[in-house]
Amino acid sequence: MFERNTIMTALNIAMTTRTKEETILGLSKSIQEIGQPLQEYIDSNKTSLREFFNVSIHDKNDLIFDVLLDSAHVLNDGSSASNDLKRFLNEYGVIVAKIVDGDINRTVVESFASSLVKYNLITNHSIGIGLVIGDTITDDAREYASKISFHRKRGISYLILIIKPSPSSAPPPAQQASII
Repeated sequence: MFERNTIMTALNIAMTTRTKEETILGLSKSIQEIGQPLQEYIDSNKTSLREFFNVSIHDKNDLIFDVLLDSAHVLNDGSSASNDLKRFLNEYGVIVAKIVDGDINRTVVESFASSLVKYNLITNHSIGIGLVIGDTITDDAREYASKISFHRKRGISYLILIIKPSPSSAPPPAQQASII
């Protein structure tokens, strides 16, 4: 369903900043399968999307996600937009994001993956995509995230790392162009 490299590239293009709001808006623009139901939900509910931010699972203060798109947190207003988004998330799995100030290293990714496994055990909801977004990605973090069969055995369909520098850490535009 989801294509790992396509998601990484599309999110990198769709997100203008590294924020919770941009993460959700980037998902709606970059992943075809969720794009329509998520955008319809955003448009129909005129929501601030706060229902998906800083979500604590079952009063477990040690299990808080920056962004958590799951059916339990979709506003229950009975609209077709809400019902369609819930149906999608139940069918394909939840989407969880962690936003890191600084480098994404192996320790950060291992900790995030462990929290996804714990979430899966508590809620019995499968993980469609786990995203970690930060300034840079270390080689050991990239290697760990690329162990797709290992993560799938743990209930995580895709573990994706995204480089999205904060404005203060981004190189000047001329340097960005030369890096690309």
